[in-house]
Amino acid sequence: MKKMTLEILIVSLISFSLLIGCGGGGGGGGGSTPTPATPTKAVVKLSTVGSPSAAPLIGVQVTLHLPIGVTVKASANAPQTDTNVVVASGNAVPADLVFGVYSGTVNAYVAKAAGFASGEFATVNCDIAAGSSPSASSFSVSDLIVSDLVGGLITGLTPSISISFQ
Repeated sequence: MKKMTLEILIVSLISFSLLIGCGGGGGGGGGSTPTPATPTKAVVKLSTVGSPSAAPLIGVQVTLHLPIGVTVKASANAPQTDTNVVVASGNAVPADLVFGVYSGTVNAYVAKAAGFASGEFATVNCDIAAGSSPSASSFSVSDLIVSDLVGGLITGLTPSISISFQ
């Protein structure tokens, strides 16, 4: 009888130890999967693509069309955009002149006296209104004007954009 009781006690202790080490199975935690945060910012990179008729580029002007629910800050000197809304980036850094004008669309201007190569030249930092869910395809760009050192128009380039949401 003592031998059987000892065996039952040992088996019970081993079984109990295994159950404790198991940790409850590690299932889904019982909660729901968190939803991804809704973006509040859109970062738009402006670029030129193609083979320019002249190089280097000295000045670039382009119009960025924003979807409904997307704006930029232009409070202090409206319609000029606030500082850090339109900034030089890519090949235009450091630029001599960078600014934007906002009136439903953003006209971005970048100039660099030393010149720069075709490619990325500016970043536009946009705000997304609560409840809005713009897609990258709802942004567009038009009216590209590129100039050379003497103010002549450079042809052979088209505008391009890439958008990331934050």
